[in-house]
Amino acid sequence: MDKETLRLLIKKFKDHRQRRWKSAKTTANNAYFFNLLLEYLDTPFNREAIIKFFNYLSDRELSESTRRQAETAILAFADWLFYEDIIPKKWTINIDRTYVHRKPRILPSQTEVLELIKKATEPGRFDSRLSTFSKMEHRACLCFIVVACGGRNYETSQILREHVSISGNQLTIVEGKNGPRNAAIPAVPWLVEDLTRRVNGERTADELKTLSDRTHYKESDLERLFVVNEKKLEETMRKAGKLFGSPMNVHDLRRIFARDLKKNGASIDDIKDAMGHRAIETTMKYLEYDTSTQAKTLKNYSSEARKYRTQEEKVKELISHAWEIGRVIGGGDFKKGILNLRVKIN
Repeated sequence: MDKETLRLLIKKFKDHRQRRWKSAKTTANNAYFFNLLLEYLDTPFNREAIIKFFNYLSDRELSESTRRQAETAILAFADWLFYEDIIPKKWTINIDRTYVHRKPRILPSQTEVLELIKKATEPGRFDSRLSTFSKMEHRACLCFIVVACGGRNYETSQILREHVSISGNQLTIVEGKNGPRNAAIPAVPWLVEDLTRRVNGERTADELKTLSDRTHYKESDLERLFVVNEKKLEETMRKAGKLFGSPMNVHDLRRIFARDLKKNGASIDDIKDAMGHRAIETTMKYLEYDTSTQAKTLKNYSSEARKYRTQEEKVKELISHAWEIGRVIGGGDFKKGILNLRVKIN
């Protein structure tokens, strides 16, 4: 493939991917990387040229994250060439990429992050009807992500009422990153109640009045499951991060969603399907940097650390042992250092 043909294909690829490149910064960065590629090439564009270009980026002493972004853009372009039948083979298989060091991150549990979202979206004393409505929509959308679908920011904000089947307990994420995918709706009473109300269009008079304000909302917004703005969702999560004491973004809800499923015994394959990943390696990345479970393991199983557990922690352990050997049918009172339980042995 000569340079002129490559230039035309890159232009076509940019037009195709414009929807995914949501920010002007991403678009500008990718344009810069493709220009670098065109300047560097002095041979036909093929798999070997991609590998040499990646080595060239390394020699330029760019930061790891910048090289990683450039590699992502070029490999996505090469994959697009294959899927469009422009090239006969997939060139991107087994190409070594820049390793970006990720710091282990402690994130709140699913229950904790729901409380943080609630606090971050609590209406203030001087909030107008418009800002109050916006906060409630953000709260509903973020809670839905972390409890129900683990969706990405963009794909969740684009769900329409018609995509949700309450009777079938499922919804279709039409704008999924890897194509449309189905997600189940868990039997959480408050979640099902809120979704049912939204799907049936049972908006309150105040909500309908707010949505009728054409300076802020379009008529088509009535068909959306959550009337939210992606940028505003990120701002809400930054507020939740401040409350938690560590930076957080909407994508962290996907990590919390995955960790919660793993903690409760879900298989990696099931988590992969629930999150809409193509490769199981991607799913593993979401579970790889969870240090909160390590701290809990050391606290519960280190001999020295066990000496300093509180009485409440000891009681919880005794109750869990009782559940393992039988079924707790009564008691549970804790008086003068003595725990009374009645257990039926199976």
